[in-house]
Amino acid sequence: MLAEELNRIVRLFDGSSSVRSAKQKIIITIMQTRYIIGGIIAVVFVAIGFYALNDSGIQYTDIKTAEVLNKKVQVKGKWLKEEPKSYDSKANVFTFLMEDDAHNKVKVEYTGAQPNNFELAESVVVKGKMENGVFHASDILTKCPSKYEGSDPNLHPGNKKSI
Repeated sequence: MLAEELNRIVRLFDGSSSVRSAKQKIIITIMQTRYIIGGIIAVVFVAIGFYALNDSGIQYTDIKTAEVLNKKVQVKGKWLKEEPKSYDSKANVFTFLMEDDAHNKVKVEYTGAQPNNFELAESVVVKGKMENGVFHASDILTKCPSKYEGSDPNLHPGNKKSI
């Protein structure tokens, strides 16, 4: 019965009666299938990598350019501490006024809570899109003052002068 099955497989490939050549053809077919599956997996990983790199390539710009581009951008600036900021807990929206490096001002709305250390931030970077004169941020990054800046180097304990 096994011999009949092998003979049937042999005839499917080329009609020869050689079991050895049939086994080789089966092995080759299996290997080709593995290469095809491996190729498909490689293409999927390349596509995922391209998408991830393309999404991380958000350009830095100012507020005026963000209005014109009408796409997701990053804007660096500072939040105006003298202007009111608010958080609507029902809508989960944090709102503040920001000024970019070109001294353009814009209202920023962020869906989420106020970021940690926002009160201490020297500058902020908002990622998002301008819509109807309001910057709708998807991310807010804060740059806080460094505890190592601005101190007198002579006061550092490791910088003792010998007498």
